[in-house]
Amino acid sequence: MAPASFCLTIERGAVIVRLHVRMRRLAPYLVCRKMDRKVVSEELSRFFGVLAHPLRVLIIEELRNGELDVTALKDALSVPQASVSQHLGILRANRIVLERREGRHVFYHLRQPELANLVLESIPFISPDDDEAKRILSAINSTKTSWTQGNKSLKAAKRKSVR
Repeated sequence: MAPASFCLTIERGAVIVRLHVRMRRLAPYLVCRKMDRKVVSEELSRFFGVLAHPLRVLIIEELRNGELDVTALKDALSVPQASVSQHLGILRANRIVLERREGRHVFYHLRQPELANLVLESIPFISPDDDEAKRILSAINSTKTSWTQGNKSLKAAKRKSVR
């Protein structure tokens, strides 16, 4: 059998990948599936990278209930307007927020409002469990005690050397 051409067009950057696969029942499907998984994992990685800044997460949470302009976001977040505008630009470039113009005012809203729910539902992933919290507190208390005792010993040694 002659090799068949299998073409996959990747949307980003208009890259066309041509794969030549021998005609077997599952081979084209498996190659396509591996390529799809790779493309999806790259896109998800880029998406989570965009969300990797605390101010962008706060902007998403502020836009949870509807659209706001830069001034309203600046006031709600207590950050400079330039910072809000810069991060809105990144969110807009990555299709997370959309804008609506009304005269000179620009209003921003989430392209998919469910994103705010996703952020909220992610909080348990960053919360320490009880055992971990107890272990951290124990380590903190132990360190405080050893540092305090070390300071007392150091002060006593200094007093003796002064005499």
